Amino acid sequence: MPPVPPPSVEDAPVSDAGPEIDAADVLASISDAFFALDVEWRFTYVNDQAVSLLDRARADLLGKVVWQEFPEAVGSPFWDAYHRAVETREAVQFDAPYDPLGRYFSVRAFPFDGGLTVYFTDVSEARQTEAALRESERQLRQLTESLPQLVWTTTPEGYHDYFNERWYAYTGMPRPDEPGGENRGGSQGFRWADYIHPDDLDAAAARWAHSLETGEPYEVEYRIRRKTDGAHRWFIGRADPLRAPDGQLLRWFGTCTDIDDQKRAELALRQSEVRLQLALEGGGIGSWEWDVGSDMLVHDDLAAHLWGVGAEGMPSAEAFFEIVHPDDLPGLKESIAEAIEGGDRYDAEFRIFLPGGRVRWLAARGRVIADGRGGGRLYGFNFDVTERRQQEEVLRQKNAEMERFAYTVSHDLKSPLVTITGFLGLLKGYIAAGRTEKADQALDRVLNAADRMGRLIEDLLVLSRSGRTSGDPRPVDLDAIANRLVNELAVRARAVGGTLEVRDALGALLADPQRIEEALENLLANAVHYGLGGGGSRVVVRSEPAPSGGLRVIVEDDGPGVPEAYRDRVFDLFQRLDTGGDGTGVGLAVVSRVMEVLGGEARVEGADGPPGQEGARFVLEVPPHAVLSAPPRHNGASGT
Repeated sequence: MPPVPPPSVEDAPVSDAGPEIDAADVLASISDAFFALDVEWRFTYVNDQAVSLLDRARADLLGKVVWQEFPEAVGSPFWDAYHRAVETREAVQFDAPYDPLGRYFSVRAFPFDGGLTVYFTDVSEARQTEAALRESERQLRQLTESLPQLVWTTTPEGYHDYFNERWYAYTGMPRPDEPGGENRGGSQGFRWADYIHPDDLDAAAARWAHSLETGEPYEVEYRIRRKTDGAHRWFIGRADPLRAPDGQLLRWFGTCTDIDDQKRAELALRQSEVRLQLALEGGGIGSWEWDVGSDMLVHDDLAAHLWGVGAEGMPSAEAFFEIVHPDDLPGLKESIAEAIEGGDRYDAEFRIFLPGGRVRWLAARGRVIADGRGGGRLYGFNFDVTERRQQEEVLRQKNAEMERFAYTVSHDLKSPLVTITGFLGLLKGYIAAGRTEKADQALDRVLNAADRMGRLIEDLLVLSRSGRTSGDPRPVDLDAIANRLVNELAVRARAVGGTLEVRDALGALLADPQRIEEALENLLANAVHYGLGGGGSRVVVRSEPAPSGGLRVIVEDDGPGVPEAYRDRVFDLFQRLDTGGDGTGVGLAVVSRVMEVLGGEARVEGADGPPGQEGARFVLEVPPHAVLSAPPRHNGASGT
């Protein structure tokens, strides 16, 4: 703005082109505060705005020296600027505070021949706003630098105009004042993409473009390269739009938070869960969780399978208790109560009823998280121990059998020894007395006892071998074995007035041929001795398909049979119905042991004969896996 001469200048030229313009009117119309000083620094003009801002009456200022009226301005930026303008004859412009008035002025001063004109405005509010803004920015900058995240801001268009120090330190991106930085010929606005993992860049860029287009908050996970070792760590990037009160988008404020440890922990947890699930599935282990207070039971599919429930699941412990065997339920509840009361581990084994009435043994292991009020949560798992329980029962029976065996063996071996010892003593006396006939009788008794002991020992050896196979299973021709045995025993059968028969094809097995032959030989010898020897006339060997898919090999006679009360005991070791005979009571035990090793069963039943000659039917139940071929359901008969 050109200087305006003070109104006291009366010789101002008058234009012939139009009406005269009043200088006072011009100065009064200026919106800025204005005053004029003469060469002696006296006020020659002060407009209304200046009066208001200087807080002085016009009459008190006109003709007065500015430095006397405002002595605090001496030596101030006002003093320096005004004097410089007058001395250099050049206009000056500056901003400066004037503390006595509590105002901040923006000043323009123009020298002219008669003094100095000054235009000024009060910019205190703007200055305060700027100061507050600078302080806010300083605090924000301090906050962003103190955050553990990487912080950045962008223009509304998405151009990055700020990164905090952590960003530069982590990524190694040049700072604005470093080589390659924005102030040294580089560009930082879009360089953030250089530090994102290539596999994650497209997704991050697409999501950022979507946010810029829609104004929606930005959130995405990606990996950022670390300067120190070149490793890419996982971060979650987030940005929110900063808007003016009218909704206009001003800028974006964003952060990048390191979640790499969390990601690794989540991966490790997922891997652990997969390994645990595989272990549970491989072990047939079902897991569950029971809220004691609400009686809510939550379980996985494996537990449901073990419990025999379908998709409906098991809703509560009370419902579960309904399938527990009544003999085991009190002990199970007691174990649970003790665990809850003591906040300790839970360990139990019990039986449950499955659909169809089958029984399954379950083991339960768990841990209580007590709430201190007699409740809490019980976490645990179940697994099937039915097979182990069955094996334990078999072992218990075997141990009992072994005890009986040891007792019986000691008794049956001791009996011949007592006989031998006694008659040897008699024999010695008879020889000394010369009683030859008596000595021969005593010697016969000794020899008979020794023979019995030998046969007993031999049968025990056969029994011990029957509990193991002599190699891998091989095809066994039942017809060949049965016909050979029938031929070998035919003489003994005829001697007691009976016959042996084999009915057509018996079939073939996959087993140990020697053990199968031992079993059939003992059954045929037993039938000849007790069946034919007891008044029977024939022994028949035949076979038939079993309903289960296996094979039933049958040795049947028409002798006196086996009383029903003894049928469960005839296969026990040293059991003999005819205690006066010369049998050892081991043969049928051998048969039972052979079938047990094969996975089958031996039993005896009546042969449907008349009273007194009911007959005995010995049956070998061969399991399906050991059957190679079976005969038709109806066989003819052939005899020997």
